[in-house]
Amino acid sequence: EDEDEERGAMEENVRRMAEINNLFARIKEQEAESAKLMASLNAYTHEEQQLRHQTLLLEEEEQQLRATLTSVSETERIESLLAAWYLPGCGGEVAGEIFQEVDGDSDGCLEWKNDEIHKFVRGVFKQNNVLMPDWKDSVWYDM
Repeated sequence: EDEDEERGAMEENVRRMAEINNLFARIKEQEAESAKLMASLNAYTHEEQQLRHQTLLLEEEEQQLRATLTSVSETERIESLLAAWYLPGCGGEVAGEIFQEVDGDSDGCLEWKNDEIHKFVRGVFKQNNVLMPDWKDSVWYDM
């Protein structure tokens, strides 16, 4: 009977060792699968970073192209405005009307201190559907 118990205990130990070995084998398989998945994830993460970078570059290029198109169309608009400046009802006549509107004291001169010059230039650009440039103060003073 002792031998049977010993044999049963040994068989149980062998069975448990086989289970443990099977578990270790499954763990190794899962670790290998996990490593593959991690490598795939890293590759996709790298690809995503590259695509985000390319997207930023394309967005910058788009902004530059839009700015170029805007400046070309604005330049053409300004050139046509200046070409027709002296025609009746065109730029010069409209500018004269705007001048009279912004000349607050009606002295025939526009002044810096009460913003008449800014109002005049903005009015001429607005009336002629031309975008107002974002000028620094130095540009205004050079006028």
